[in-house]
Amino acid sequence: MTPIRFARVITGITKTVETTFEPGDESRIAHVTKDITGIFKILVVTAGERNADGGKTVQRVSARKRGVQRLTRNPNRFWMNWMPVSSTLVKGGNGGPEQFISIKQVELITGDTRSVITDPLEHYLYYGWMGQHRLPRRG
Repeated sequence: MTPIRFARVITGITKTVETTFEPGDESRIAHVTKDITGIFKILVVTAGERNADGGKTVQRVSARKRGVQRLTRNPNRFWMNWMPVSSTLVKGGNGGPEQFISIKQVELITGDTRSVITDPLEHYLYYGWMGQHRLPRRG
């Protein structure tokens, strides 16, 4: 049995966003959770014949935080009032009982700086247009 093709067919996505205000009403943190369900299909060759399995149901749950900052208070162009400034690393995995891969920590070394990341939701990537670092740093 030789696998020759595989694919994930997404059958549903549920996205939940909860927003909290930081002190001063000038910044917000959005807690974004995605629940993605689908079917993982594999096309295999067995004794010269191609066979597609029925697929295995898979579920992936991920979470991340996004930071936004108020730029102005213009009621006529309200969509320009807020600008995304940062996001955390993604924390997630398959939602089922079978956890195929488990990463406990990631170590990032740049120059003289060493960071050990154990909780991805506590390390932010700041976007370059705000003049911030692009490397993950703690809250």
